[in-house]
Amino acid sequence: MFGVDHSGSRAHLCSSAGLHHTAAHHHHSRERPDKELQEHSWFFMSTELKSWSDSRQYCRDRGADLVIINSEEKQVSLCEFISSLVSESAWIGLSDTENEGIMKWVDNSPLNQGFWFKGEPNNFGGDEDCIELNPEKDNRNNWNDRSCSDTRKGICEK
Repeated sequence: MFGVDHSGSRAHLCSSAGLHHTAAHHHHSRERPDKELQEHSWFFMSTELKSWSDSRQYCRDRGADLVIINSEEKQVSLCEFISSLVSESAWIGLSDTENEGIMKWVDNSPLNQGFWFKGEPNNFGGDEDCIELNPEKDNRNNWNDRSCSDTRKGICEK
């Protein structure tokens, strides 16, 4: 379950309970119970339209970075949350600014699974190196490459 912070901050906050993973507990006499394994992700979204790099700086100034989406579960959960807040596209932490066609996340890890809208990425006009998520499209096919100087809200992850 996602929660939205109404404390007056300029960003929307949420905790992704949908992204928590819990290991099964084993209660055999000779085994110790497994510890709960949980991944806690906090997302917040800027309310200001910024370029990709300015959106990334907005996140970093707040101890976060643009979101990394490395599983279908995270993609779907994040889309459900984002679509409850906004209808317009927002920046995620993926780009091919260093080498055209080689997508990298903000932590420099490679893209393993993409959730592209049909025909994307297409580098339209030769200048689309940053990736947006469009919450109005299907949850599993809503990424698009855009010019990094276009302005969007950013999805931050802490």
